[in-house]
Amino acid sequence: MSSNDSVPLKAIWSDYRNTLAMDVLPGENTVETAVGKLGKAMYKQVSRESGLQSLELDTIDMPARYYPDVEPSTMLRDCRHSGLTVVFTPDPQTQDLIKTELARNVQGPQKYVQPNTTSTASSSSTANPPQVTTDSQLKEMLASMQEEMRVKHENFRIINNKAFEEIGSLCKENGSMHDKIERILKENERMHGKMERMHGKMESMHGKMESMHGKMESMHGKMESMHGKMESMHGKMESMGKEIGSLRDENERILTKNESLLLDNERMDRDLASVRKDLEAARDQHTEDVEALRMLTLSLVPLHLRVLLDRARGRILEHLGHESWEGLRSTRSMHQLVNYIFDSLKTNRVSYRPSYKAIYFLCSYNNIRQAGNAAAHTAKEEEVRHAVQTQPLDSQDREYLENLFRYAYDGNQV
Repeated sequence: MSSNDSVPLKAIWSDYRNTLAMDVLPGENTVETAVGKLGKAMYKQVSRESGLQSLELDTIDMPARYYPDVEPSTMLRDCRHSGLTVVFTPDPQTQDLIKTELARNVQGPQKYVQPNTTSTASSSSTANPPQVTTDSQLKEMLASMQEEMRVKHENFRIINNKAFEEIGSLCKENGSMHDKIERILKENERMHGKMERMHGKMESMHGKMESMHGKMESMHGKMESMHGKMESMHGKMESMGKEIGSLRDENERILTKNESLLLDNERMDRDLASVRKDLEAARDQHTEDVEALRMLTLSLVPLHLRVLLDRARGRILEHLGHESWEGLRSTRSMHQLVNYIFDSLKTNRVSYRPSYKAIYFLCSYNNIRQAGNAAAHTAKEEEVRHAVQTQPLDSQDREYLENLFRYAYDGNQV
């Protein structure tokens, strides 16, 4: 059932004399909304059938039971398979109001009779007893009707409970049967699909068998062709036997030549052994030369580091406008000189200016300057960089030297 199919609704009054059925589209309605709509329609029908024009039933709270037993907030579309059945049962107060209204309709409106003023007192006294008799008869009739209605209502209540139970049982059976039918239909569809797939497979197998038959016939033809080829190859093998005899003679000639080549190879091996000894001697000499070069390079490291210190001092003289380091220092103490240089470079916005500690290291007399006094101005930039790289990475000297290198060589990195 699609979401647009209607839901069957049935409303039953407690005496089962009034039954109302309708089909509605579920939409977004809940069970509670549907029960309210059924109640209003049932109130109108009961009022019309019982002639209760003066009693507004839709203003009275009527308890209702419905099947299936779902929550009032359940969506109405969830009941589309079994439908919704509602039984309205008035409470005792509503029953008394209905009984009173029915009795009033049975009694009907009383007419007022104008007494005869010309009659005697005796005639007036004789008219009253019939009126009293009529009232007592009406009261007896009303009491009898009320008792009869009470008995009927009790019977209807018992019938109502039984009917509600039967309706619940039938709805459950309908729901169960509907689920079984759906499962059977799904199973039929699944079996139908399997049969169609098996039919397709059988057709495919039939085609494959036909294809295999054709392949077998083709292979039979190929086997006959191969038989002819094997006979042709037999003739070729005889021809190849003759060629093999010729090749055997050629092979003997080649073996003789190989023996001559083997002798030549032994001679070449002896020559290679001699060359290998010469190479080992050259390798040893090369190792000694490399070690000597390394020692020479290490001896030049202090020189290159001294070049870096002198170049850094020259850059400071250039930036501060002094011709000599002695003229720059003049009468300044070590700390005054360092402060003056640091502040002047900062004021002149010099790029890559060294740190305060690096300037202090440059101005002081250190071991690097003493070791490089021999030839302080002959090293190239790459040689100075290599000299800085020989210093330990975690030493302060390395940090200061890198700082001065960037300053002395216009920001170039070590």
